[in-house]
Amino acid sequence: MLTGRDAFEHILCGASMVQVGTTLHKEGVGAFDRITNELKAIMAEKGYESLEDFRGKLRYID
Repeated sequence: MLTGRDAFEHILCGASMVQVGTTLHKEGVGAFDRITNELKAIMAEKGYESLEDFRGKLRYID
């Protein structure tokens, strides 16, 4: 997991947790704030107030 967009996509697919170990190792604890802020920005842009608003809501287009 490198970005808030990655977190958003995993949660959209139904994830309840995401792994940031490699990013944490590379960037340090600041990675948590960056990823969280990126995720919050995406949520605000789409009108989501909580993770439950979009968790597992991926829709396939036929």
